[in-house]
Amino acid sequence: MKKKIFAILLFVIITAAGVSCSGTNNNSVASATPAATPAATVTPIATVAPAATATPAETPTETAASETAQAAESAPINTIISIGPANSEILSALGVASKIIATDSYSVGIPGIQDGLPQFDMMGLDIEQLIKLAPDLIITTSMLQDGVEALKPVEDAGIRVEYVQVANTIQDVENSINFIAGVVGKETQGGQIVAHMNAEIDKIKAVGDTITDKKTVYFELDSFGGYYPVGGGSFLNEMIEIIGAANVFADQASWFTASDETIIAADPDVILTSENYVDNSVDQIKARSGWDAITAVMNGDVYYIDANSSSRPSQNIIEALKEMAAAVYPDYYK
Repeated sequence: MKKKIFAILLFVIITAAGVSCSGTNNNSVASATPAATPAATVTPIATVAPAATATPAETPTETAASETAQAAESAPINTIISIGPANSEILSALGVASKIIATDSYSVGIPGIQDGLPQFDMMGLDIEQLIKLAPDLIITTSMLQDGVEALKPVEDAGIRVEYVQVANTIQDVENSINFIAGVVGKETQGGQIVAHMNAEIDKIKAVGDTITDKKTVYFELDSFGGYYPVGGGSFLNEMIEIIGAANVFADQASWFTASDETIIAADPDVILTSENYVDNSVDQIKARSGWDAITAVMNGDVYYIDANSSSRPSQNIIEALKEMAAAVYPDYYK
């Protein structure tokens, strides 16, 4: 249950998830919300010219922390801990997989990354173990930067931590690739990966732009506790449009719950699903009560799209794009 809920949470913000691999650490990092401090009420006595504002000097602790961070950033990168499967896929494509000494549990099985490496639970990173492994660099998601500084003890220990921003669009994905490439000194390789992505997208879009009678598509991410379709504002919605189709829920937020009635009323021409937590999700969709009235089900146009390539914001979204194109328009994309 835990791994499934986490996969849903990851897709809410389009981070690197969608794989069924449980973590090995269960130490959660608590988030404390400080209570608001009421402002003091001051009764003015007389109008006084404002005093010059002095910039307080850094405390010894702040100075030491700043120097530690600068030293970590300038140090050579020989060992990396990758937190987030999309980050791991990007690092592997950049040719630095051999430097990875530990990953999150969702990165297991990514080509290029050594088997048997230590694994971290993204829902509760073991800070002590991260520090003990003493990598030169930790690449992680900005998810872990929001709210609380969960990795501040790691940075205070002199370990460089870089946060990759959550990718909502294809441009965001390309930005992530270029950012990671810059961090590990592989700018040329990063540029080549992005150029290849754009070339593949352009080829598919050139065909999609010629399609005038657009098919409507319902893309289901998950059916746990409701149906979770792809909405607007996501790279998957962009991909549906690139292939020349129309998302039936493009006017909705990128993550929402839809009912049977809403989906049946939308009557999509094609149904795509990336759900891999159940056996044969395609057959289960076809067997749902009342869904036999949907055009896609009536015509047998229900297809599975690889969960990893469609949910992880890395260069591999191109593989999902090709699958989607072939499924929706087999006569156009051969």
